[in-house]
Amino acid sequence: MVTRKTLWDAFVKDKSGRVVILQTPNLPLIVWFIGTLFAKIIGGAVFSTLAFCALLFWALIEIGWGSSYFRRVLGLVVLAAIIVNRI
Repeated sequence: MVTRKTLWDAFVKDKSGRVVILQTPNLPLIVWFIGTLFAKIIGGAVFSTLAFCALLFWALIEIGWGSSYFRRVLGLVVLAAIIVNRI
């Protein structure tokens, strides 16, 4: 029996059928968090720029290679938010 993949399934599940809305943070998100934390505590443009670049990189990865449509839309929303925040 062949099961059809609904739009909802494509939005929240990966190719193997696992729900992928919440995942363990990957390296760019960890770098973003630590860079943001250091920028708030220590200050300086280096940590702020590092955090921005890490989040930008994460958003681009999610847009291009996100495991579900939800992750791709999330990457697009984050990308738009950080660009608007920088303007």
